[in-house]
Amino acid sequence: MARRKKIWKMIRIFLFAAAIAVMHGMASQNACESDTLEYNKNGVRHHGALRVEAARLVNHAGEAVQLRGMSSHGLQWYPEYTNCSALVTTKEYGANLFRAAMYADSNLGGYSQDEENAAHNKMILYHTIRNALAADMYVVADWHLLEDENPLSLIDKAIPFFDELSQFYADELGDLIEIPTDFMKFANHIMIIHVRHFSNSCIVYKAANNNRYRVSRCF
Repeated sequence: MARRKKIWKMIRIFLFAAAIAVMHGMASQNACESDTLEYNKNGVRHHGALRVEAARLVNHAGEAVQLRGMSSHGLQWYPEYTNCSALVTTKEYGANLFRAAMYADSNLGGYSQDEENAAHNKMILYHTIRNALAADMYVVADWHLLEDENPLSLIDKAIPFFDELSQFYADELGDLIEIPTDFMKFANHIMIIHVRHFSNSCIVYKAANNNRYRVSRCF
């Protein structure tokens, strides 16, 4: 019986991984195709790669950029609000940023709970990133923690996750990465080094003791 459960678990993990590959292939054939959208001058197509210059967020031409938009709730709970239709509507209301909150908790169905939830959450996150980019919005891939009191306890899960994410989207101008504030204690030595190994994505972190966000390490 135990062997049968193990085999069934492996099959489900394989199916989740296969679904990720299928969704990547479908991304260029969905409702977010470029010829269905009217692009304005506040998105990725106009601004290109972002960087921090003299305490300002600027675009590829050195012009100041303001990012505005919204965040998802837990991706594992409400994936239907990250489909193309939802993100195109968000874009039409003037947004140029979407934050994909992937819960990394070791419970709540989060990424760190088990292998099955890791594959499921990653599948939804990648699908959301592709939809947001196709809708000409910058997208924040958020390693989101809710109930785990010490995010550093998940560092062994976070490192391979950011390695894969930053490598897969290394050439995407609109992909931003958000890490928990507590990671900043040693991010120069671990997290940023791992992301920088593959990608020049901006790294976003929440300033301590308030709800303001800062953008750091954009090259």
